[in-house]
Amino acid sequence: MLPITGAMFRRVGLLLLIIVATGCRAPLSSASAPSSTSDPGAPAFSAEAGLCIEQTNAYRARVGRGPLQRSPLLEEYATAAARTDGLAHIAHKYARQTNLGNGTSRAENIILWWSLRYYGSVQQIVKLGLADMWQQGDAGSHYRNIVGNYSEAGCGLFVNGDEVTVVQAFR
Repeated sequence: MLPITGAMFRRVGLLLLIIVATGCRAPLSSASAPSSTSDPGAPAFSAEAGLCIEQTNAYRARVGRGPLQRSPLLEEYATAAARTDGLAHIAHKYARQTNLGNGTSRAENIILWWSLRYYGSVQQIVKLGLADMWQQGDAGSHYRNIVGNYSEAGCGLFVNGDEVTVVQAFR
């Protein structure tokens, strides 16, 4: 059996993102996460949600797109989506159940159940997950969401033991 490398693990995560999301238009005080399931409304992830928006805007700037405003309403939706999808292990379950929050969001991207133990921090997962989405290029639905014609975004994060789920919502 071949050893699993970091690059292989990221590629498998990206492949899962592509498979489940094709066609979807829809501060921790330390580097570790709580040992139990996180509270979906916990302000502890405010810094990571802000980092998610900052990174997204940096990618948008590379192609001449304006920055997205951080939306508390979209952040609330994305946090609920991250919790639902993270617990169910079903990508975009919350989006489908609620019709993107009854129209709150127009599109979403998701980083699915990445290992906190492997990546070391929620911040690292946000950075690498967004980088993987960006690397899809203009042929990828995640990339198109990042550079899409939106004015607001919100990121929600959910930690369940070793698993981190991040949802980006756009409108």
